[in-house]
Amino acid sequence: MTNYAQRHYQLDIEHVRLAKWPQAVQELRDAIKLEPNNSDYYALLGLVHLKQKFIGMARVYIRQALKLNPQDSLALKYAPALKIQPGENTNLKSMAKAVSIAALLSQFSDGEPSQVKC
Repeated sequence: MTNYAQRHYQLDIEHVRLAKWPQAVQELRDAIKLEPNNSDYYALLGLVHLKQKFIGMARVYIRQALKLNPQDSLALKYAPALKIQPGENTNLKSMAKAVSIAALLSQFSDGEPSQVKC
C-alpha cells in the first residue's frame, strides 16, 4: 500500500535540497493533511520557513513538532536559533490557532522574505 504522506515528504526533501521553497511548503502541507501527527513534517516545514526568513512561522511549526515529539532531532537542532526552549509548555488552543493563522498567511506569501521582525 502506498503511503502518500511519505511520498510527499520524500519529494519535499528533494525540494529542500534544491532550495525550491514554495514546492517544499506545498509538499509538506499535503503530507501534514494526510498525517497531521507526524513531527518530522512539522519540523521540516519549520526549517523551510526559517530558510525563507519567516521566523514567526518557523517558530510555530518547530514548536508543533516538539509538541508532537519532544525528541524530534531536526526540531531540537533549530529550536535554540528560534529561541524555543525544548519542553516549553504551550497552550494547545493557542498553538492550534497559531498553526491555522500561519497556514492562512502563507497563502498570501509571494516567496519574498518578510520585513516584519518577530
